[in-house]
Amino acid sequence: MLIDRSGDGQEVDTGAKPVFSPGGGRFATVQQSDAGWGGFEGFAVYAVHPRGFSPEYLEFGLPELEDWRIDRWVGENCIILSAVPRERLEGDYDRLPTAKRDEYISKAEDRWKLAPGSKC
Repeated sequence: MLIDRSGDGQEVDTGAKPVFSPGGGRFATVQQSDAGWGGFEGFAVYAVHPRGFSPEYLEFGLPELEDWRIDRWVGENCIILSAVPRERLEGDYDRLPTAKRDEYISKAEDRWKLAPGSKC
């Protein structure tokens, strides 16, 4: 949960820990749980304002992959994410920490829509 105490006490349930852009003008979060009952399930990018924040992009239909995470921001307008296809684990979730990850990008110029790839 992210709470803006400088404004009206706005709250955003981010599900996972948000990752801020290098300049702090945006943050992103991604989460997909097996049960689908997490606080926030999906991918989101928010703009940070002097008083509060507003969603720039919300996506709730992520591809069904394991261990979604935001790897890094590239500048203020591109995010590199990754996750592991379930079939790559062959049912052995102990392999998750070392499994090969598939990369995705999200760019402001594409209205933050997720796409396979790793180049900004």
